[in-house]
Amino acid sequence: AYAESFESVLLYDPHGKVLTAARCLAERQAMAAFPAAVRLHRGWGPRAVAEASKDMRAAARAHQTSQDEASSAPTAMHVFLLSPEDATAPLLRPCAASETAASFAGDEGSSQALERALEAPGALKRRVQAAGGEAAGLEPDFVVVFGNALSLGGFPAWAVRSSQIYPGGALSQASGSKMHSIRRKFQRTRQRFGT
Repeated sequence: AYAESFESVLLYDPHGKVLTAARCLAERQAMAAFPAAVRLHRGWGPRAVAEASKDMRAAARAHQTSQDEASSAPTAMHVFLLSPEDATAPLLRPCAASETAASFAGDEGSSQALERALEAPGALKRRVQAAGGEAAGLEPDFVVVFGNALSLGGFPAWAVRSSQIYPGGALSQASGSKMHSIRRKFQRTRQRFGT
C-alpha cells in the first residue's frame, strides 16, 4: 500500500497479531527505514487521529519549506489498527445520544421525511466522527478479507457500506503481488454498486 502511495489504511486486527508482529520487527531492526514511512495507530480515537494529523501537518510544513526535499522524502502512510471495540464504540455513543433516531415515524409530511432521510447518512457520519475521532469517518474504497470465511467479523459495518469487498484467501498466503492484483481488479471495475 505504501509503494502505491496510499495515505491511510484501516486494518482490522481482532487478536492484535499485526501489532505484535510490528513490535517484533522493530526489535529486530528489520524496520530501519519503515518507521518514517509507516505510522501505526492503535484504534481510530481522537489520540490516534491527533498523531496522524500532527504528522500530516509536519509533512505539509516540510513541503512548503523545501519542495525538493519533500519530493525526495517518502510521505508517511497511516495505518489504523482496529480492534473489535473500535467497530461498535463510535456508532453506539452517537446512536444512544441521538435525539432523532425515532423521529422518522412522526407526523411530518412525506417530503420532509424524505429530505431528513437523505440527510441522515451525512449527519450520522458527523456524529460518528465526533464520538470516535476524525478517522472513524474514513470509508475505504475497497476491503480485502483474509481467512477461510468471508466475514467482516466486527469491522465497522458503517465504514464499508459502499466499499468493494474482495476475498484475499488464507492470511498465510498474503503477499504484495496478491494485493497488487486485487488493487488492479478494483481499478478496472467501472461501476461500483452502493456509491
